[in-house]
Amino acid sequence: MIEVKEYGLKVFGHNENPPEGAIWVGSPSLFMNPFNQVGEGPIHIEQETEAEVRAFKLYANLNKIIPEHAKEELRGKHLVCGCLNEPCHAVVLMELANDPN
Repeated sequence: MIEVKEYGLKVFGHNENPPEGAIWVGSPSLFMNPFNQVGEGPIHIEQETEAEVRAFKLYANLNKIIPEHAKEELRGKHLVCGCLNEPCHAVVLMELANDPN
């Protein structure tokens, strides 16, 4: 589990018990990291690399659709991903979703 204290929210691994209302952001989903080379589907237990997370952050900031959907669908929500800890693109999504700007 990754706690993002700035927002009072958490990113749960697929094998943890997330609270009701937590949203899956792994593969397959609109919010999956297309740069993740380690696994497919909701059961992969591999870890994203820092380079994959940086690539996702750049991609998300260049693609206006992802921040817009993140704000609409993920703001104030706990997230669930296949990663077991950081680095994880779900933290990038949480930052985009909860950015006050």
